[in-house]
Amino acid sequence: MGVRKSQIRMAARRKELNGIVRDFATHFSSRNKDYDGYWALGQLRSIAKLNQIEALKLDVVSKNGGMSLEPYERKYWEYLVGKLKNIGGSSTWVKSALIELEFSFSHPRNYIYWSEVLAKCTVLITIETDLGRTYSAQSHCFCVSHNPEKEQRRVRF
Repeated sequence: MGVRKSQIRMAARRKELNGIVRDFATHFSSRNKDYDGYWALGQLRSIAKLNQIEALKLDVVSKNGGMSLEPYERKYWEYLVGKLKNIGGSSTWVKSALIELEFSFSHPRNYIYWSEVLAKCTVLITIETDLGRTYSAQSHCFCVSHNPEKEQRRVRF
């Protein structure tokens, strides 16, 4: 009996980070990305609104984004490490990982009514490898600020 091709695991390559970055950007802006049972993007928008800024930068590797972002940075570092383990990679491959969020409050004409609560969010994920190669991906969505009185907390978190 020999070994099937499907049983042989090829060594992971750093270029697989390109797919991880694209998946991360898409998943980050979805409603399924939560923190403590609530939509993480809404919570981050609330932090930006509280500090009267339109952009946030989470430094996932060094975790020095400030403004009480450290729990989010830790969570997304764990997410990234899990994805790397899934492909047989290592966390040592990642020199830096940034999540940049930009909230825009200008809307097309049909969104004028919602402009007070609805913000367009641009998510940019950038990962630099230990070999100096950079991978990035961008996604867009609309979001509202976190409000625990109006939101239902996810049971499994």
